[in-house]
Amino acid sequence: MQYYNGWENKLAVVATDKWNINDKLTVQIGARAEWQRINGDWYPAQNRAEAGKSWVAGNTSPVKKDWLNMTGTAEAVYKAFPNLGTDSKPMSLGLLADLMYIQQAGRLSMFAGADDPNIETSQIPGGSFGIYFNHPVINMISKVTKISRTKFKNNSTFNKKESDGSVTTEKQTISYDVNTLGWTTDILLKPFKGFEMQALLTFQNPKYENYEFDVFGEHFSNSGNIARSVSKTLVELSPSYSWGKYKLWASARYFSKEFANYPNTLIFAGRWETFAGINFKYDKNIDFSLSVVNLLNQSGAQGSISGTNTTTLEQARALYGQPLAGTYIRPLTVEFKTRIKF
Repeated sequence: MQYYNGWENKLAVVATDKWNINDKLTVQIGARAEWQRINGDWYPAQNRAEAGKSWVAGNTSPVKKDWLNMTGTAEAVYKAFPNLGTDSKPMSLGLLADLMYIQQAGRLSMFAGADDPNIETSQIPGGSFGIYFNHPVINMISKVTKISRTKFKNNSTFNKKESDGSVTTEKQTISYDVNTLGWTTDILLKPFKGFEMQALLTFQNPKYENYEFDVFGEHFSNSGNIARSVSKTLVELSPSYSWGKYKLWASARYFSKEFANYPNTLIFAGRWETFAGINFKYDKNIDFSLSVVNLLNQSGAQGSISGTNTTTLEQARALYGQPLAGTYIRPLTVEFKTRIKF
């Protein structure tokens, strides 16, 4: 059972400024100070024990917490070569840089379970550096990003199969860090009037850090493992063609293999997700669309597999060929929509 009741409040002060240092360099900074409070009640384990066999009786305990979350950002654009082309075909090439620091506290919903979530403020530092290129036919941004988050909270459930066939369950809240380095390139092509082709390519390597815990009298470590339910390679191709009141479009998205559990012993295979459609804009208030989901009618699973947080490679093999609860991509679906604005 999950239970919590109460309210959350956030009050923030935000300040930003932008400087055009010269014709080539622009700098923008921002800061945010946020007071956050949650006030309510929840149903911790000791209160549930007092209720005996009745899970809906017993006294709740109050929750009152305050945080001051600080955020800072800095962005810079350097127009290294602002006038590479001609007046009829302008081109420009430059550099981009971003820095950020975010503090993030908890939410009242984290008290839904029976265990104290032991909320701590997460720190999220990050930065990126890249280039941009603008041309009448091609626009491109390519950036390398480094970002991490500390004290990520996970309410985990662990299952252990006993020798007599019964299953022992243990729950606990685990704190860990996540760190990733990624490279993203976004390209927009406009080779002729009405046609656009957007291509997005991402390589990333999110890993767990300081992910250590003890359960069932054993010590486990997920430090160095790849983050669950995240693909290391992402590709998105989105062509479209517009003429008059019509727009024909398609989208193909590729997700490389994903680990289905924290120990990285279960894997979902890579998959393509495909879409297509045609839109018709009758006037400014009425438009129609016909779209197809999973155009190639492919199958695939994603997300995570519950109850496998300590599953070893040997134990994982025992799950092959077994039905498991999870999330799957949508089957071939045709949709027709009408939108009317008043």
